[in-house]
Amino acid sequence: MAKSQLSKDLATNKISLEEGLQRLMVISCELNNEELTNWLMRELGGYSSKAELPDYRKNIGSNLIYSGLNGSFQVTNVTLPNHYLPEKIREAVVQTPFRTSIREIEKFWKKMGKSAWI
Repeated sequence: MAKSQLSKDLATNKISLEEGLQRLMVISCELNNEELTNWLMRELGGYSSKAELPDYRKNIGSNLIYSGLNGSFQVTNVTLPNHYLPEKIREAVVQTPFRTSIREIEKFWKKMGKSAWI
């Protein structure tokens, strides 16, 4: 019952992802699932600099916005393709790891506006 309610609450956006992970932590502890509990603790508390990051927290796409002169044209808030950046800088921009907690990621997402992530 609790698992199906958790699924419904997440699917209908009744609860935040953080709250969903906290509820899943309770279920995980009841099941004595140490691997799941450890993953949940890292998601909720953030990943240390020594911890291996899951792939979904690496190589997160980026959108560079440029305002300025483009030849003889003034441009404002135009998406700048990554290939215009030098390779070292491009790598740092495109492959930014997210080690923060789910709470911080959700705060950032709300601050930026959901449309910025679509």
